[in-house]
Amino acid sequence: MKKAPTLVLLSLLFGFLVPAASAKDLSPPQRFNIFYGNGLFGFVTVRLEDGQRLILERHVRNPGREVIEPSPEAWRRFRGRLDRLAVWKWKKSYPNPWVKDGTQWRIAIRYKDRTLDVSGSNAYPLPGGTSNKSPRTSPHFQAFLDSLRDLMGQELR
Repeated sequence: MKKAPTLVLLSLLFGFLVPAASAKDLSPPQRFNIFYGNGLFGFVTVRLEDGQRLILERHVRNPGREVIEPSPEAWRRFRGRLDRLAVWKWKKSYPNPWVKDGTQWRIAIRYKDRTLDVSGSNAYPLPGGTSNKSPRTSPHFQAFLDSLRDLMGQELR
């Protein structure tokens, strides 16, 4: 019967002993730049401005610029999804030398504790960071695009 109080005491002590610096940073990133598209249908860019809001620029049939202000909760959800997708394990580059046109993309996101700087041309990451070696968007990369859509409140395209 003494085990339960001891476990409670240890968990309380452990909770208080965890330094604040080890907590995951759930604030907006310090850097956020995304490029996605191709020469035929156009491309979009998204960048962080003033540490909180996103600037979405569409260079497509109907070009335009839009300011998006994600809520703190939206930023927290986005970071959580990045961690669950293990994007930090993605390789630096995902080329597909067999396809000369198609979709190019680049993602540069920097938090205080993690950095993602990755690009691809007609190939996309799979879970664990390997390449699908295909111009078809991998389900894993689509999950990243879905998290971006949820952050921005709209499709990237």
